[in-house]
Formats: sequence, structure tokens, C-alpha cells
Amino acid sequence: MPKLAKEIVLTIRGGEFAMSIDGVEFPWHLAKEPITHTLGTDRFSTLNLTLIAKNITTIRELTTPETNE
Repeated sequence: MPKLAKEIVLTIRGGEFAMSIDGVEFPWHLAKEPITHTLGTDRFSTLNLTLIAKNITTIRELTTPETNE
């Protein structure tokens, strides 16, 4: 199960930026734009960004709903 980050720090320096998640530097290239964030009024905030990759594969796993008969 994915972990919920305690803290994300986004540092912008001129034309470059870096990100760390829970004190660990994010190791992949990120597109500079668009980066959006929403400060939540509840317990959670969101950060939307773009990852850069040479290839992207999407695997969609279909599940069959269980029935009680």
C-alpha cells in the first residue's frame, strides 16, 4: 500500500527545482511546469507535477466484483 508523505519540500532556483519527500531527495527528472499545489483545509494537501520518462507503460488490472448468491 502506498505511504502518505509527512512532508514534501519543493525548492525552486531560477530555471531549476528540486523536491524531497520526507527528507529524501526525489531522484527523477521533473518538468518545470505545470506544478500546482493545494493547501488542504482538512488533514491533507495535494501537489500535482509532471514526471519525465523515455517510456511509459500503463497496466490496467481489471477485477471482477464478488457476488453473494
